[in-house]
Amino acid sequence: MRASRNWDDRRVLHPSQVEDRYGVDVKPCPFCACRQVGLYLGPSPHMTCANCGADGPTFDGRLETLDERQHQAVQAWNGSMPRQPVFKPGSI
Repeated sequence: MRASRNWDDRRVLHPSQVEDRYGVDVKPCPFCACRQVGLYLGPSPHMTCANCGADGPTFDGRLETLDERQHQAVQAWNGSMPRQPVFKPGSI
């Protein structure tokens, strides 16, 4: 599929750059199957699809470095990051 959005090159790493930096093949968008999925480099890193605009989960933790949060965003998009259980007050 051809991407319909143009990324600001300073804020989004293209898939090939993500692969070079983190050594993983970025999976296509689960919504439109586009392979143009990049890593947003802002303070809350996340993966974003250039075709349909779908975004993965954001990582804005204060304990991790920005590079660690960017790596977590790539792992989460690819489905290789273990999920942490979330407990709501009074649910246990």
